[in-house]
Amino acid sequence: SHWHQTIGANHLNIKPCIVVISDQSNPVAIFPFGIRKCLGAKVLEFLGGDQSDYNSPLISKDYSGELSAVEIWETVKKYLPIHDIQQFVKLPEYLNQIKNPIFHFWDCTKVDKAYSAILPESWEVYYKNIPNKIRSDSRRQLRRLSEIGEIQYIIGDIDENYNKYLSVMFHQKSQRYQNTGARDLFAIEDIREFYSGLCNTIGTQGRIHLSVLLVD
Repeated sequence: SHWHQTIGANHLNIKPCIVVISDQSNPVAIFPFGIRKCLGAKVLEFLGGDQSDYNSPLISKDYSGELSAVEIWETVKKYLPIHDIQQFVKLPEYLNQIKNPIFHFWDCTKVDKAYSAILPESWEVYYKNIPNKIRSDSRRQLRRLSEIGEIQYIIGDIDENYNKYLSVMFHQKSQRYQNTGARDLFAIEDIREFYSGLCNTIGTQGRIHLSVLLVD
């Protein structure tokens, strides 16, 4: 809702198209789609845009009814509004260690790689499994930073410094986009508003992780 109010509706002109599949009144799957117009065509895609790392329907892992993943999608298709193109991107092949069920009904093509880690119970256990070369490089980078100034790494809840840290991040990201010739997302006010407003929207009911690396 927050993403759509700040970016989806204003910047992308996307109309939500959220499909919920139920079996005996129990929700089985949610497909958070939207439809936007592009060059005269109606495009069906996931909500979230550039602010979403991965896209996937939500399918109950405890569901043991008669509907298969393929049948769920066939049911969804019956209720979709008229559209010209289906564009589904950034689909994870695995959800943790489980094969994503969407691959049973969508013919997907791999175009990129993404790396992830299954987190154990403690940092110590995870750290032992990091290759020595990476650990050594991290220590070297920390030494280089410490030559510039005092290092602080803050992990915490949203506080009064939230907007101060964000404004610095916006500036640094914009500089990086401009230096590399990439599209400057943070030149768009709606996108800045999306991040600035997170603490007052999902922050009251969900979880926002804020981490900040400070040098001097």
